[in-house]
Amino acid sequence: MFSFLLDGSAAFASGFALSTALLTLLTMSEAFEARWANRHEIIQILATVILGVILAMPFANLGCLILVALVVFFSCVGLRAVLQDFSVAGVCYTLQAPLIIISGVWWYLAWITTVGFSGWYFFVFALLPVLNATEAMLDYVLYMGTYSLLIRKVWREPFGPAISSRRVLDSMPFVSVHVPCHAEPPSLVISTIEALSRLEYQNYEVLVCDNNTNDASLWRPVEARCNELNAESGKELFRFFHIEELKGAKAGALNYCLDITDPRAIFIAIVDADYIADSSFLCRLVPHFDDPKLDFIQTSHDYYDGKKNLFNQLCYWEYLLGTKFSMAGLNELHAAFTIGTMCILRLKAVEDAGRWAEWCLTEDSEIAVRLRAWGGEGTLLQGYIWARYDTGYLRGLEAATLSLDRWASSTATCSLAPFFTSMVGRLFGFIRMVQSI
Repeated sequence: MFSFLLDGSAAFASGFALSTALLTLLTMSEAFEARWANRHEIIQILATVILGVILAMPFANLGCLILVALVVFFSCVGLRAVLQDFSVAGVCYTLQAPLIIISGVWWYLAWITTVGFSGWYFFVFALLPVLNATEAMLDYVLYMGTYSLLIRKVWREPFGPAISSRRVLDSMPFVSVHVPCHAEPPSLVISTIEALSRLEYQNYEVLVCDNNTNDASLWRPVEARCNELNAESGKELFRFFHIEELKGAKAGALNYCLDITDPRAIFIAIVDADYIADSSFLCRLVPHFDDPKLDFIQTSHDYYDGKKNLFNQLCYWEYLLGTKFSMAGLNELHAAFTIGTMCILRLKAVEDAGRWAEWCLTEDSEIAVRLRAWGGEGTLLQGYIWARYDTGYLRGLEAATLSLDRWASSTATCSLAPFFTSMVGRLFGFIRMVQSI
């Protein structure tokens, strides 16, 4: 009887995982919108469970499958009443992941007892799957936020278009836009600053800080174009600085910009040298800072050369998976963090938090941890799921490899900013979910 139940649990867990994946595909066809939400949900659960049984029938006794399926069905119905923000696919996912992990370990442990291992052999072979299962459960909990676009039907954080650029602001607080760069192609940086000269917002400056570029032919044309744009506008909109032997890489350049920021500035905006800002960038985002607790806004990204070649296409979809997909889920749990470009931060909050961390390879994300630790909040604004406030430039294999190495190295040895931010956000998200029950 025990072996029948064990085989039935493992087989049904696999079938139920496949049927849950199919339900997810059917119900989450559009971002932020679950099909059949609050309609026939009990029937959706029943159909998913029945399909799981059918898929598992070739591998286990039907009676055991039905018994396990009944337990899972009533568990899903009960869980649905608790997780009211989740779609049926989300409820099934929440249950099937632990089910397949636990049943798999249970089946494996039962199997090694029949092999004849004893002593240390048994201990080692029994410990490894338990450790793997523990890791899998941790991943399951961590990714509950990341997978939000697949499992939620209720969104409590804003995900629609940001405030219209046509809104008349009662006041236009001064914004200092910081553009750090190092050894960039002049045409690339010039495209960036020309886009910034076309912003609809009226009360801002642009500080271009070229740090440690030895080749003057790279930064001189940028300096000249800044002067030309000032002459065309009739005001000193752009200020260009070339600094040698500046420590701290990008963080050092950003801290240098803080030192020379116009004293009228209330906010700072960070724009990388290879990003083309939409003309409504500041007009749409600055009004959100009417909330005094909001210390930063991060926008999602897009890329203008994503179809240049196959490699760029692959990079394009990998990057969008993070900014359009994962960050949306993290934002719902109040765990969104800054990515280092196309973001706006409250200047006083940055100063109070200790400025940019020059010791950190990913200073652009690390600062979000300190801003939240000081009691501030942040958010990700996407507009519609494919809307954008910018387009960036994909640089090819070598640059992509260097970026991935920097992100991985920093996460492993320096800031762990996204991890800690995510964990804190998920903890508060879980507390809020429990309080709402």
